[in-house]
Amino acid sequence: MRSGTSARARLALCVGLFFATSNVVGTELSVDVCARTILERHIASILRKENTPENLRQYVHVEPAELQGIEVLPVDVYTAVWTLERPSTRAWFTVGPGGCDLIAGDFGELLGMQIPYDDQAAIALSAYNRALEHGRGVTLRSRDEKIRYAVAVKSLTVPAVSLVLLDASNKLAEIAANKSISCKAASGVAKDVRRAVRQALTELKAPTVNDGEGLSMVTFWTWQEFGGALKKHVVYIWDDGRVAIESTIVALHVGAHRDVVYTF
Repeated sequence: MRSGTSARARLALCVGLFFATSNVVGTELSVDVCARTILERHIASILRKENTPENLRQYVHVEPAELQGIEVLPVDVYTAVWTLERPSTRAWFTVGPGGCDLIAGDFGELLGMQIPYDDQAAIALSAYNRALEHGRGVTLRSRDEKIRYAVAVKSLTVPAVSLVLLDASNKLAEIAANKSISCKAASGVAKDVRRAVRQALTELKAPTVNDGEGLSMVTFWTWQEFGGALKKHVVYIWDDGRVAIESTIVALHVGAHRDVVYTF
């Protein structure tokens, strides 16, 4: 994924970032109010349907987000879930003095427009960097702190996907040895996948950190069950905590996986 955004992504970014109540200046909104505000468009569409329950508030469930390494982030992230329908509509957001910042979620339901998944990751990263303005500040001294931070931010940009951090080639070999769970395309590309995995096994390293003047570069590899995607990530971290991410798909259909749903 490129750290920049296309014209289409920039349009989506404007809608996503300013959909929440960014016009509320100097007011600390409650988490529950932010959740209902972010879900407002979807709730409004529900209200137009027949047999709508009178008390919609009971169908908005809010809790602290559970994401890999989230405890190292300098902002509090919450998950709002609309439980009246199945599948549930989800939103990940932060709360600050300026209002509510929508970071990620089911954009089709939340914003009324379909946004490609790769653009959603770019939107989430931009929203996170914006949220740092009202965060607790970032101090990353050690190599391990920088790696945990980089992985946590990457996980936040794809909160619906569970990322497996590959810190050694034997972990990748173990994953690749498992067969697909329910992917229709896996059998047709098996030879190409094996070739890509063999090459990756010669290149994969434990996460690395390179420090520069005011900037650190963290490189790591991940695997995810959706699509069996093997990826290499390069995360640039500025001293103030802002982040840019370049993610490269090394191979798809690796290991025991399901049909491609997310292609972050």
